[in-house]
Amino acid sequence: MLRTVTDLLVELCGPYRLSPDGHTLELLSRDDASPLQYGPSTPLGALGAGTALLKPRPAGDDRLEKPMQPVVPEQTVRLTVNYSRARKKTVVLASPRVALQALLPDICNECELDVHHTALFGDASETELLDTSCSLSELGVKEVYAVDRSRGFVLTLLLS
Repeated sequence: MLRTVTDLLVELCGPYRLSPDGHTLELLSRDDASPLQYGPSTPLGALGAGTALLKPRPAGDDRLEKPMQPVVPEQTVRLTVNYSRARKKTVVLASPRVALQALLPDICNECELDVHHTALFGDASETELLDTSCSLSELGVKEVYAVDRSRGFVLTLLLS
């Protein structure tokens, strides 16, 4: 049973092995055969159409000229932020190829820290300050310690 204009388009294209994406429908009214305005999800019963014309899309239509480029998903890692004082956790999705400097605002926003007072360290003893111009994969780190110098507590960041 046909319900919408899109259903009708698919039904008309099927027996002739036509692509519904490459065709359009022109619906004409029963009364004076004037073209009807409609949307793809318009119910057929609401239109009062008497004639349906199946037409190929115009040659200048962008959907036919541009081939679809496959979208490659960006690799991300789950960055779990553990608060040492309050024992809270939050997760930040991050690309392993993005520099730590670009990740710092997201981390600080999730943890309600000040970006200007936060430093990242490679160990809990705060002796190895990490270069924030390097990415997580370049540094080869799986655990990072963030210290907000204005508050004086340590955050542990774990990659999973």
